[in-house]
Amino acid sequence: MKKAILLLILSLIAVHSAYAEPIKIVATTSTLEDLIKGVGGDNVDVTYIVSSGVCPDHWDLKPSQVAALNEASIIFQHGMEGWLKNITRPDQKVIVLSGPWNTPQMAINKTMQIAAALKEADPEHAGEYDRRAEVLVERFQNVSEVLSKRAREAGTENVKVLCMEWQSGFVSWMGFDIVKTYASEEKLSLKDVDDLIKAGRENSVSIVVDNLQSGVRVGEQIAKEINATHVILTNFPGAVEGTETLDKMMLHNGEALLAAVSAAA
Repeated sequence: MKKAILLLILSLIAVHSAYAEPIKIVATTSTLEDLIKGVGGDNVDVTYIVSSGVCPDHWDLKPSQVAALNEASIIFQHGMEGWLKNITRPDQKVIVLSGPWNTPQMAINKTMQIAAALKEADPEHAGEYDRRAEVLVERFQNVSEVLSKRAREAGTENVKVLCMEWQSGFVSWMGFDIVKTYASEEKLSLKDVDDLIKAGRENSVSIVVDNLQSGVRVGEQIAKEINATHVILTNFPGAVEGTETLDKMMLHNGEALLAAVSAAA
């Protein structure tokens, strides 16, 4: 009898676990959403707020998004989202994953932080989170091997560029010689633009690298002035066709830079 009761209890626990509700999570960007879904799988119900073509610090919340934030158990953000202030509840867990994410190692670091956070919130499925994180890490390592090899073959260390500051980590990781970085469009003065043009001409810069989410008109103007190739990279998955995941986004950005090297040769 006792054995039968024990088996019944265990079966009820198994049924409960099988039909347990996933953790409701809101991510501020498609970058975080992609990584959380990759690590969390079916154990998480995650949505993101900011459209992938827009900078996260320039966003006006919609009523439906406020409702989604209110319903979430965990909120993941980068730390630049000032519009989150006074929106979250005291009982919600807000996790800030600060710093850039657009190189393979940076993405791996974010993956491991997310895995740790999910394991803390849901220790019952810790093994699943670890296994999925390992799969993501392997994908980013593959991207690293492919792009590193191609960058060496292209001789990127001999290519001088002007670069929007939010893409400088990736461009530097690809081996390019960054002569000067610049801020987002709305922060650039006429003098800043003149200084960039001067630096481009004096250093024989052949590529100007822009970040899609921070504006691209000034970079295009500078590239024309110094007769350089203008390249637009993205910092968020889904903003450009073929960049649905973070690893695909890195491959897309790497291919765009390498194509510019060929064009400038």
